[in-house]
Amino acid sequence: MFLSFRKINYNFVRILAFIVLKICFRFEIYGYKNILLVKNPFILASNHQSYLDPIILGATVSQTLNFMARDSLFKNPVFGSFISSLGALPVNLKTPGTGLIKKFYKLLKSGKNLVMFPEGTRSAQDIINDAQPGIGYLISRTEVPVLPVFIKDSAKALPKHAKWIRFCKVKIIIGKLITFKDLENKFKNIKNRKIKYKLYGAYIMHQIERLADERSNII
Repeated sequence: MFLSFRKINYNFVRILAFIVLKICFRFEIYGYKNILLVKNPFILASNHQSYLDPIILGATVSQTLNFMARDSLFKNPVFGSFISSLGALPVNLKTPGTGLIKKFYKLLKSGKNLVMFPEGTRSAQDIINDAQPGIGYLISRTEVPVLPVFIKDSAKALPKHAKWIRFCKVKIIIGKLITFKDLENKFKNIKNRKIKYKLYGAYIMHQIERLADERSNII
């Protein structure tokens, strides 16, 4: 009989995941102090290079997180149960984008925290793509803050299309909180909503990208 992680306490699974990451990937966290004062709800925005990324994020942050994962990942009962216990919610990628954004909106308005990968899909190693407009729309509608993070080398541990995990060092760098007020002040002269959503997303991706090069500035 498979172990059902859904019945185990969220924090226990999070700590278990952290221990596994520490042992297998020599996991390191930088800028942890930046999350200590963050209050719910918030969006945790990250680059995305590997299926390991949601597990890494869940193991890093003490607050309970929720994230969408493609429904095919739940076909394996052990892995599906494990990521469910870390806040994963299955989603059919064929679902129209507006439907997915509505799910995100409801989660945030109910006071829950949300993991978002603004790029929308996994990128190649060391490549950060442009943000999809969804994150800008959500920030504007919910006015929740965004915590940018950069995950380094998860693509080496589990590359796109790879079947086996490679045990290499993985790091996560947590940036400073971006509030809705920060974004409003920065783009206050932009009147077109669609353009503003796009600029919000671009700014967040820029902050994520900066973390890869400015680690010493946020520790």
